[in-house]
Amino acid sequence: MTVADYLTLMRLLLVPVFISAFLFDRPHLALASFLVAGFTDLIDGSIARFLKQPTRFGAFLDPIADKLLLESAFICLTFVQILPLWFLLLALSRDVMILSGIYYLYRVKANVRYQAVYASKFATLFQLITTVLGLIIYRSSAHPDSGLYTWMYFFLVISTLLIIISAIQYITIGYGVVRSRAKAT
Repeated sequence: MTVADYLTLMRLLLVPVFISAFLFDRPHLALASFLVAGFTDLIDGSIARFLKQPTRFGAFLDPIADKLLLESAFICLTFVQILPLWFLLLALSRDVMILSGIYYLYRVKANVRYQAVYASKFATLFQLITTVLGLIIYRSSAHPDSGLYTWMYFFLVISTLLIIISAIQYITIGYGVVRSRAKAT
């Protein structure tokens, strides 16, 4: 295993720490564990590329760790009514669509190189920022009229747009793969 793989694995292991801290009303620990996990998300791919050590394990585990971290945070923040339910459902729907598409392509033995589109990478970044702001609001019990909420909703809107754009891009890519396979047979 490489350094990047260990970072990805650490992010995956921080998910239950984050959830436990949130559920047991330890907002400082929840925020800290999310920040560390989010930071590993931002650097693991760059480290793998810089050290020229990309692995199949990392390529497989990285998106799973990302989805588990973000979706668990979205669920927690929706439960305490900091994030709106529609955002959770939108993010979950896109991730289920992506995973279903990957599974389908795997089942039909499509030889596809799985790589995140740029809109998806930016969506993840903005979702991380939105979540950090949401966790700060949760930790500080900020008033809904505060500037923190304004900033969180600003990043929430950008995240929403990027989620929709990336979903359209993934649908287009998947449709193209399926169409080219149909033409080939």
